[in-house]
Amino acid sequence: MKRLLIFLALLTNSLEVRAECRPSDIAVVDSGVDLNHPDFQGRLVQGHDFANGDDKPDDDSQAQFEPGGLYEFAGGHGTHVAGIALGLHGSSPSKVAHLSCPIKVMPLKIHSSKCSHSAWKNMDCIASAQVALSAIDHAIKSPSIRVINLSFGILESAFAQGLIYRFEDAKKRGKFIVMAAGNSGWNLDFMIPSGKVRRCRSRRLCPPRSTAGLAADLLRRYPNIIVVANATSKGFEPNGSSNYGKQTVHLGSEGENVRSTNHRGAGGGSTTDYSGTSQAAPRVSRALALFSAHYSENYLATLARLKTLLNYDNRDVKENTIFGGTLE
Repeated sequence: MKRLLIFLALLTNSLEVRAECRPSDIAVVDSGVDLNHPDFQGRLVQGHDFANGDDKPDDDSQAQFEPGGLYEFAGGHGTHVAGIALGLHGSSPSKVAHLSCPIKVMPLKIHSSKCSHSAWKNMDCIASAQVALSAIDHAIKSPSIRVINLSFGILESAFAQGLIYRFEDAKKRGKFIVMAAGNSGWNLDFMIPSGKVRRCRSRRLCPPRSTAGLAADLLRRYPNIIVVANATSKGFEPNGSSNYGKQTVHLGSEGENVRSTNHRGAGGGSTTDYSGTSQAAPRVSRALALFSAHYSENYLATLARLKTLLNYDNRDVKENTIFGGTLE
């Protein structure tokens, strides 16, 4: 009888652990990851290289030298973003430090292996809009994925139009799509879904077509879509590069000098600091994934939980984002 009681106690504890930590992984749609980086060992689920059509999403983007003295870009964007999504090297938001469920990353590569500096700067390193959409489809249909991180932009209206259908599919499946707001210092409220610009006061408020320029009504229709600025309780990042918008950007998170995994082929050590909304977005992705892992609830309840943890002290952030706060 005593053995039976011990067995039942162990079984109950086992069930409780499984109930506490349901599968909740993050798909990082980006340039792939450094698959041999020691920090990623045991922390990745099988991904895919949609740019080259294979199952090895290695972050091998190498720059092509250009005339005029432009510096060489040697990859590492997806590697850095994935490290933040995993909360490595102190990059995890402090507000979710008490949550310990194991979160893994599914790397989905959409970048070409060769990319010039000017192409990277103009966000043209992605193989094609269809490649990116195929990667997002894959993430949406993957059972363990709860959050899809998009720290990139594509300057094609076809991508923005195709993305709307993915928003709907992700919403039906209760999955979040977290998007970086972009680093041009623009007010995205002056954008409309087609990518054309409304009449506004200055060129600074009339940026060209951008996937982050989502109309307010579209975001209201899809509350599972979260757009993230680079901001903290002290305000937007010092150089004013983060995009913002009271109707189009939801919240801010730390994106300035974030330490994370470094692509070792890019020079330097195994970690490095980068800044931008690309770094702010995966911090929010991690928080949402941890909430989804710990609590059996729908995505709206998860979103409500996130809002309770935001810092609402900064007036500038409060007046220029939907939620009005920052994830610390």
